[in-house]
Amino acid sequence: MKKSINFYAPMWLLVLGLAFGICLSSCDNNEGDPMTNELAGSFIFAFVDSNANNICKTKENSVYDVDAIKIVMHDGYEVEDLFYFTPGQGQNDSSHPSTRGLVFDSHFVYTIIADFTAAHQKYSDKPFYLIINEEDTDTLMWNSQVERFFHNGKEAPVDRYGSPHMLIKGNGF
Repeated sequence: MKKSINFYAPMWLLVLGLAFGICLSSCDNNEGDPMTNELAGSFIFAFVDSNANNICKTKENSVYDVDAIKIVMHDGYEVEDLFYFTPGQGQNDSSHPSTRGLVFDSHFVYTIIADFTAAHQKYSDKPFYLIINEEDTDTLMWNSQVERFFHNGKEAPVDRYGSPHMLIKGNGF
């Protein structure tokens, strides 16, 4: 019995090494792509000032109540999977100032961009709303013709090294 375990151990290590290598290679972003996690299928954006600095440093040190932020589609559907996190050091090889603070993520919004089945096509090319608080609602839209994400009618910038889509909120909050 001991001999058969020793025979299969190197093979299992090889299989695990191949799986790990495939996983790492599939996580690479092409230069210029927005910060996304290809395995989880997520769409990431950040609130920034006019200099592209993240304005939501932490949950406690944010200009917004980040727990109250929500996305509502044009037909009234409220996106349930919006959450926020702080990117780890070197995550997605971006040291862009937009990643120095909280970023927001939604798999549902990602499906509007990546999944063109009838279930999600009804949201592509139509405005939806980012409700930040009672006084501040932004309009968002994925434009499938130019394959770009828009914020309040303007293209949401992305740096060439994989930053999140930047929703510019200006300097005077």
